[in-house]
Amino acid sequence: MDKFKCDNWTWATNNHVINWAKAGTALMFFFGIVIPNSVLITVLVRGLLKGGKSIPRLLVLAIACTDLAAGCFATGHATFEHLFGTCAAGELTGCKYRAFVTYLFYIASQLCVVSSALERMLALKLPFKYQLLVSYKSAFCVLAGVVAYSVCTIQRGHDTFVEIKQKFGISCQYDWHDQRPLAQGYAYFTVIQGQLVID
Repeated sequence: MDKFKCDNWTWATNNHVINWAKAGTALMFFFGIVIPNSVLITVLVRGLLKGGKSIPRLLVLAIACTDLAAGCFATGHATFEHLFGTCAAGELTGCKYRAFVTYLFYIASQLCVVSSALERMLALKLPFKYQLLVSYKSAFCVLAGVVAYSVCTIQRGHDTFVEIKQKFGISCQYDWHDQRPLAQGYAYFTVIQGQLVID
């Protein structure tokens, strides 16, 4: 990346000028994600520890945990870059890191939402078979599958198929203009996967 010129960068020579409009927006998003999800996780964990165990509560906890992780590791990194500059945030390596955790936790979060919706659908559509189809064991297996799928999909894509580029000054994402067949295939796979999750 041409814009990253951090070869001789140190904290002492950091001349980053904070754009407070962008930094303030980033801070608002960071705290807007972290605080509500932290409160929700606290409430859910307290309920589970007090014996109020339920599969819907477990699945909502999984959603909150993935959203909190995205807020801390992805939005937090972007906020850090706004405040301290690209070089302080790790330049290209930091950009790749942010893209990885962004896609990882957002895909996991989307799949957790789908899992929760399917669980509720089974409870409503098949109430008499619900106990046979849904259990804590099956719920944990689904969540383990979500984690494994997210890690394998993102790891393989980032290592093999696509390059990461910085877009719009801060967003680190796939290079959608990469014309290599595997890169194009992975980009289409990502879009179709997101559409299927939404539908």
